[in-house]
Amino acid sequence: MSGNIISIDPVSIVITVVNVLVLFLILRFLLFKPVNEVLEKRRQSILEEKQKAEEAVRNAEDKVKKYESDMQDIEKVKADAVAESKKKASQEYDRIVADAEKRASEIISEAEQRASAEQKKKRLEAEKEIAELITKATGKISASQSSTELDKSLYDEFISKAGENID
Repeated sequence: MSGNIISIDPVSIVITVVNVLVLFLILRFLLFKPVNEVLEKRRQSILEEKQKAEEAVRNAEDKVKKYESDMQDIEKVKADAVAESKKKASQEYDRIVADAEKRASEIISEAEQRASAEQKKKRLEAEKEIAELITKATGKISASQSSTELDKSLYDEFISKAGENID
């Protein structure tokens, strides 16, 4: 060894290079390879989770679309049911009104028939009483002697009785 503080010995350099290579290989097999395997597993796990998340998003979107479609169908069914109910209610209303009008017409017709029958009955009774009065007056006239005064009194009596029966 010479007195030089810094000397380069080729054997030392080779030994240092071999030491670095051995250290690199040892670290590679003991440290880098397991760390890389863990990192690869983690990367695969992340990819799988990402795929699962994307699938969950697609499923959620499909469910939202199905929900919206179902809601539209429900709204359509609801609108159809409301329209049908309104139609039935309108028909029932028309039927009830028609029945009421028919019944009212029957009641009015029946009342008119009763009034007409009552009027005919009153007319017949009046005619019968008038005929009886005429018969009585004729009987009295023929039984008594004709005189103007008697005729006038019989005529007045007839008119007053006929007037009472008409009222």
